Amino acid sequence: WLASCAFLVSSETSLLEQARIESAEYSAFQQRIETITDQIAHYEDLLDKRLASSYHNQWAEGQSNADKIAELRGTLAGLIETSSSKGEVAAQKRVSSTLFFNYISQTLGVSIELVRALGYGLLSLLLEVSTLGIISLVRAIKQEAAIDHHCNESAEIEPVNAKSEVQDVKIQQTIAQLTEDILKGRTLPVLRRIRAAGYALEIDVIRQVLSGLYDVGILEADKRNSYKLSKSIQYLTKGTTESAQ
Repeated sequence: WLASCAFLVSSETSLLEQARIESAEYSAFQQRIETITDQIAHYEDLLDKRLASSYHNQWAEGQSNADKIAELRGTLAGLIETSSSKGEVAAQKRVSSTLFFNYISQTLGVSIELVRALGYGLLSLLLEVSTLGIISLVRAIKQEAAIDHHCNESAEIEPVNAKSEVQDVKIQQTIAQLTEDILKGRTLPVLRRIRAAGYALEIDVIRQVLSGLYDVGILEADKRNSYKLSKSIQYLTKGTTESAQ
């Protein structure tokens, strides 16, 4: 808050100084200083020439020149002391904030310094509050965006998971159907035959099914690294078929 106040005050001071330097009064004042400086340089040069002369009357004139130089230097010093106030009134009429504070000061009958301090203090407070409000708003927007993004991701993940579960159920049903067909002799437990039958199972899944049936004794090894129904299963299958007939 104090930093904001200091910044506002320094900004007005810079504007006033710039307006003062650009004013007609200050330009005329600077021109007068330059004229006096030129006069001092002229009399100093003239003094040097007269002091170098061999004529006594030139030495007397030189003393007059020295007195004139001293007078001009005194005048120049006085002007420099008052230089900071030249163009100040004109500058105050050009800077909007200063005009505003002057108007309030004259209306309320209080000093312009008090009006300026209260004005910049209130403005700095408003700037701080608005800045904090903007920061809070940005944070709220970011949090809302993050929540929306999370919800969108969850909405996208849930259909994918549901689709995956449906596919797993279909695969398990197909495996059960394949196992039943092998047991009943409708499908030969041969890899290429199963793939050609259109079960839509990956080759690794088919191999796992055949390997599992082999491990429990339902299948036995056949030629060319393939499988066939074990004799006991063939007997049971054949007996079941004859009984049904």
